[in-house]
Amino acid sequence: MKPILPLLLLATLSTAAQADMTVGVILSTTGPGASLGIPERNTVALLPREIAGQAVKYVVLDDASDSTAAAKNARKLVSEHKVDLLIGSTTVPTSAAVAQIAKESQTAQIALAPFSPASGEQSWIFTIAQTNTLMAQALIEHMQQNGVKTLAYIGYNDVGGEDWHKVLSEMAPAAGITLVRDERFNRTDSSVSGQALKVMSSKPDAVLIGATGTPAALPHTELRRLGYKGTVYHTHGAANSAFLRIGDKALNGAILPVGPVVVWDKLPASHPPRPSPASTRRTTRPSTATTACRRSAPTCTTPCCWCRRPPRRRSRVPSPAPRNFASNCATSWSRPATWSAPMACTTSAPPTISAMTSARVHW
Repeated sequence: MKPILPLLLLATLSTAAQADMTVGVILSTTGPGASLGIPERNTVALLPREIAGQAVKYVVLDDASDSTAAAKNARKLVSEHKVDLLIGSTTVPTSAAVAQIAKESQTAQIALAPFSPASGEQSWIFTIAQTNTLMAQALIEHMQQNGVKTLAYIGYNDVGGEDWHKVLSEMAPAAGITLVRDERFNRTDSSVSGQALKVMSSKPDAVLIGATGTPAALPHTELRRLGYKGTVYHTHGAANSAFLRIGDKALNGAILPVGPVVVWDKLPASHPPRPSPASTRRTTRPSTATTACRRSAPTCTTPCCWCRRPPRRRSRVPSPAPRNFASNCATSWSRPATWSAPMACTTSAPPTISAMTSARVHW
């Protein structure tokens, strides 16, 4: 997220008056989405304070992982702070709530969660997370390769969980996979024993948990406690250290899709997002966005999930990132030491799954 935001900010605010710009940021730094929202809040400190010669001010508000609070915060930022741009929110429901205000006030929004804007909102909403459809392609391919014929689903009882179920319902039958159970739980639930027992009774080959952050660990640990031996899949929203900490050893062997950025330093040298040795030579001083990227990753020479922009040109300013550009991978988690990662990544649009490679990463 860090490298792409300055570019999107520049593109979004290019028509603003030549005066200080105000960016409203709505994040879930408390509540069930906090394990995702807190790192996002920390990223705000790395964003540029000046773009194209204009000073940029950031106003950060917490929506407590609540859609009503997210909409209230968005309205406050638009009406009181007169923001030029909205960034947020962390989860799908809160992002959707902000989108309604963005459309109503005709304020551009950079959404951090993978949701599909409703009709009439597309002109104002820019999403930077990989879509559920894109990531489901990697999961379905992995299921096919491992002989999964029946699949159960446990997801959030909200728009985010429903979107994942919709994607599965459309893609699974075409892959010869039968969806045998659909169970839901709330992000704030402390127990999913009933849902887990119903899933166990359907005896699926695998289970997909349509949840994000730390709440995603709850169904997984309960299934293992009840003795489920099949494969458990997760969404890309579960890929963070807090999820690993909460689930601990029960997460061994879980499968989930992530962008190559998560394991960029473990990818083989031939993998598209990895640079060639000759490409690391520099001839000009980089822009702020490029500098921020290089603090944590090598110089990008191909479109990649880390920088999310085209190959570097010999120019001081990198080219704008293509809208909704994403790469995807299917990754197997293991705690506490190592997870093997069969990865399916793509740089095409619309995306397709390319040849599988493998990598290992240590947490």
